[in-house]
Amino acid sequence: MEQRCRMDTLKLAILLIPLLIVFLGIGYVCLSLGLIGDLQNVISIYGVIVLSYFAVRILFHFWNKPFTKPFRISTSIIVPFYQENPEVFTSCLNSCLDQRPSEVIAVDDGSIDLTNYNNAVAMAKDHPNLLVLRQETNHGKRHAQAMAFRIAKSKILVTVDSDTVLEENALNELLKPFVEPKIGAVTGQLSILNKSRNLLTRILNIRYIVAGILERAAYSYFRVVNCTSGPMSAYRKDLVLKNLDNYLTQTHLGKKCTFGDDRHLTALILREGHSVFFQKTAKAKTMAPITFKSFAIQQLRWNRSFWRENFLATKWMWRRSIYLSFGTIMDMLLPFLYFASLVWSISISYASFTLFLLFPFFITAPLMAFVRNYDYFRLTKAKDYFLVPLYSWIYLVVLLPITFFALFTTGQTGWGTR
Repeated sequence: MEQRCRMDTLKLAILLIPLLIVFLGIGYVCLSLGLIGDLQNVISIYGVIVLSYFAVRILFHFWNKPFTKPFRISTSIIVPFYQENPEVFTSCLNSCLDQRPSEVIAVDDGSIDLTNYNNAVAMAKDHPNLLVLRQETNHGKRHAQAMAFRIAKSKILVTVDSDTVLEENALNELLKPFVEPKIGAVTGQLSILNKSRNLLTRILNIRYIVAGILERAAYSYFRVVNCTSGPMSAYRKDLVLKNLDNYLTQTHLGKKCTFGDDRHLTALILREGHSVFFQKTAKAKTMAPITFKSFAIQQLRWNRSFWRENFLATKWMWRRSIYLSFGTIMDMLLPFLYFASLVWSISISYASFTLFLLFPFFITAPLMAFVRNYDYFRLTKAKDYFLVPLYSWIYLVVLLPITFFALFTTGQTGWGTR
C-alpha cells in the first residue's frame, strides 16, 4: 500500500505541476498585459483550479482500462425491494435471472402492497435459483440486504436495486476484475432506464454516464473508487460479512444511518486496504426522478451521505491513497470555490453598476460543462450532448443550494420518498 501511495504521489506531481505552471503562466501574462481585470482575476483563479482538476481526471480516466479476461466465481445477486413499480420490478428480476448467477435472492422489505412479493414467489416456481424472502415490517434497505447477505451461498455478492435492469452480459463483465485478489468491490456503468420520459431525464442520463466513465474511472485507475453504484455493484462476501455489524449499526450525530449504504460499504472496504474498481463494460439501466421535486429529494439524500462519508474518510484516507485524498478534498472544496467566485462576481458587478460584467462568469460554467461531458459525446455521438449547459444551470439553481443545505442537515435520516 505504501508503494502505491508513493506512485500516486509521483504521478500526481508529474501531472499537476506542469498543468499549474501552464495555467498560472497564462494568467500572469494576461495580468501583465492588462487583458483581465479584477472580476476576470476571480474567474481565472476558479478556472485554473477547476480545469486542473478536470485535466487530472480526464487523463486518469483514459488510463483506466477494463479487465478483459473471463473470470468464473460463484455469485449471488441480491435485490431488496419496497413498494416498487411492479412492471419495473419484474423487468429487474428477469434481467438478473438472465445473467445465470448461482442464485438470486429477492427480499421484500415489508411492502404494504404484496403484488411484487407474490409475483416473485410465482417466478420462483419456474426458477429454482430464485429465493424470495420477506421482512414483515419495513426495517430499511441495509437490513433487507443483510438478510440475504447472511444466507447467500456464493463468494461474490452483487447488489441490485429493484428499479434497475441489468444489460446483457453485465454480470460476467462485473466479475472480471475479481481475478485480482486485492480487489474487494467492483461497480459498473449506469444509464437511465426512463431516459426518454422528459427533458430532465435526458439531462440526468448524461450525468449518470459521465459520473461513471469520467469520475469513477479516474478513481479506478488507482483502485480507489470512493462510491460504488447502488443500482449495481459486486463485493466479496467475506469482506461484507466482516463489516456487516458496522454496516448495519452505523450512526451519525446520534441517529441511525438509513441511506448512503453504497458509499459507506465502499468506505469500509477501502479503509481495510482493499481495492475498488470501476468496470465500464458492466452496464445497467436504472430509473431516474421525473420531476424536479423528486430530483431535489434524491440529491438532498445523496449529498447528505456525501458530506457524512467524506468527513469520516478524512480520518483514514491519507494512509490509503494520495489520489483518494486529493479527489475527496477537491470534491468538497469545489462547491465553496464556485459559490465564492459567484458572490465575488456579483459584488463587483453591483459596485460598478454594470451587470454585464457577470456575463463572463455565466458563460464559463456552460463551457466547462461541455469540456467535462465531452466523453459522453465522443462515445455516443448523441445530440443530447448539447443539453449539458442546462445541467450547469440546474447545478447553480438547484444543486448548489441543496449541497450547502445538506452539509448542515447531515443528521436528518429520512428518505423523503414513499
